[in-house]
Amino acid sequence: MRDKESKSNRGVHYKAEAVKAAKDLRYGDEVVRKIRKAKSSCEISRIMATARKASTV
Repeated sequence: MRDKESKSNRGVHYKAEAVKAAKDLRYGDEVVRKIRKAKSSCEISRIMATARKASTV
């Protein structure tokens, strides 16, 4: 049970850090909303990568 809680806490922490980074990088409200709705760290990574690519164009 402890491993499950630990993984859950890491996921919450990762999501919070991603939201903070997205705000700091001024990716916009839509990106932040997508991160908050994301169900996995892989999905958050994809959202951040897409936002990064869009911001360099």
